[in-house]
Amino acid sequence: MSSLYKLTDNYTQLQEMLLSEEYDEQAVLDTLEITEFEFEEKAENYAKIMRNIDGDIVAMDAEIQRLSERKKRYEARQKVLKDNLFMAMKITGKTKFKTPMFSFSIAKNGGKQPLDVYGEVPDDYKKVIAEPDKEKIRKALESGESLEFAILQERGERLSIR
Repeated sequence: MSSLYKLTDNYTQLQEMLLSEEYDEQAVLDTLEITEFEFEEKAENYAKIMRNIDGDIVAMDAEIQRLSERKKRYEARQKVLKDNLFMAMKITGKTKFKTPMFSFSIAKNGGKQPLDVYGEVPDDYKKVIAEPDKEKIRKALESGESLEFAILQERGERLSIR
């Protein structure tokens, strides 16, 4: 069976044969029939492979979900253990010590000090972020309005296999 690349090349050669001055109509029709059958068979085999890959993707998604849930459980257990140890150290006043394998200490968090904003904030302490209203722009362009700063692009194409 020919490769998809070779079959595409065959169609190009057929097109050239049809455009040449000395072509044999029956030879072209015979070649076209064989090439078309091989192309459709190749396309069907591609679709079968894609269907198998779809099944693998579904199985992988399920495994990702399972492992993600397991990871969340582990993280929750770890947080409980860490919180319990933190509270025990605070209560006992033992905020820094060493064992043969680990060093333990309670320290202030780094970074910027937490900020709590309450009440009405003056305009001098506010940020204004201007961004394009894409829906308004889209509606204007779809209604035929010409805008010098935006255009609607062509939609892409996709292969549909049913």
